[in-house]
Amino acid sequence: MRGSLPTREWAEPEEDLDQRMLESVVNEIDDANHFLTFIDGHTTRTFTLPCIDNIVDGKVATKMADLDILRIPVYTPYNVSGEEHITYVKSAATEGTMTNLTFHGIGSDHLSLSTEAHVQLLAYLAKHQSIYWVDTYQNISTYVNHACIN
Repeated sequence: MRGSLPTREWAEPEEDLDQRMLESVVNEIDDANHFLTFIDGHTTRTFTLPCIDNIVDGKVATKMADLDILRIPVYTPYNVSGEEHITYVKSAATEGTMTNLTFHGIGSDHLSLSTEAHVQLLAYLAKHQSIYWVDTYQNISTYVNHACIN
């Protein structure tokens, strides 16, 4: 997380992305991937930015043709209604792009979303499967990289 942003005074210096070198963060992720591959044999993984801080350049694709799978917006909703979630996913569909929904907690926990709001969002997505593809970020990004971009 970036310690320079408002209300981030709790960020420890060794975790503060404003104080870290990109090469160091990339090496840390690479080491973690090697370790996890040793454990489970998988070579493909996904990564969610800490506290949705995009430390690359902040650019976001607005159409699938312009998509850089590494710069998809991460939406971490909390304390919002199901209707607000639905409005958000509708805007991604209208723009012809994708979004990454990441939840800290459902019904409890830090930065949580109410169970009712989550159920409302899931019901909407299930009802509109012809518009929305709901899957793991790994499955969708693999598809995009192979079918849409190449």
